[in-house]
Parts: sequence; structure tokens; C-alpha cells
Amino acid sequence: MNFYPSDVMTMGKNDIPNEYITNEVLFCGFRFYVDGRAYISDKNAELLAQEGIKITKHSHTNPVVIDVGCGCGSIGLAIALLNKNIKHLLLTDISKSAIEVARIN
Repeated sequence: MNFYPSDVMTMGKNDIPNEYITNEVLFCGFRFYVDGRAYISDKNAELLAQEGIKITKHSHTNPVVIDVGCGCGSIGLAIALLNKNIKHLLLTDISKSAIEVARIN
């Protein structure tokens, strides 16, 4: 189940995802900050990151990672952290609030 930042404002105390309470999500072995301004990265996002890691590790050039709709930034950051060949990383999101969360990470 995905929770959207606007949903958190209307949820009861017991319905708030633990990640929003602890402000932390474990993703690809890394701990990332998260709050109601960005989506919580889930297992599907982790599968996407793992594919990105495989693709960039087999690249013969210095790959560039662009994470569009980055939310808290966990996908792009995990790819870059797990592949030292990454020379450029761009995180972008339509939400200025989500970008603020990504900057924390």
C-alpha cells in the first residue's frame, strides 16, 4: 500500500506508517530520511534500483544517473552509492517539498 504525503495529514495516529514516525526508511541497505513530504520507498522501488545498479556496473563509460520523480532520493542515491563509477547524479521532482527531503539525504 502506498501512502501519499497528503494522506498523512488526515490519518489517525495509529494509521501513520512507521517510516513517517521514525523518519527513516531502509532501502538497499542504506538508511534514508523520509517524512510526509515524500513517498516511502517500497520493495518495487528497490527492485528498480537494483536493476539500475546492474546496468550502470556493466557500463564501459562513466554513467550518468537521472532520477525523475525522486521523492526522498533513495533510488538515485542507492545506485550512486553502490557504484563508484557514477560521475553525475541528478535528482528531480515536481514537488519542492520532496526535493527538500532528497537534499537531507
